[in-house]
Amino acid sequence: MNLLDTNRIWFWPSEVAKIGHVSKQTVYHWVQEGKITTILKMRPFKIRREEVEQILNRG
Repeated sequence: MNLLDTNRIWFWPSEVAKIGHVSKQTVYHWVQEGKITTILKMRPFKIRREEVEQILNRG
């Protein structure tokens, strides 16, 4: 089952890494660089579904 096929509105960085086929560290870099905004401003980050979809659409 694809995580994006669920009705969830946010994801953990490890889930975003799995969805995007990147490392969890890459996701943390995206957060630090401002490429992804998070719901919480400190760890543990929660990443909005819309952010995940945008990063995947960017390629």
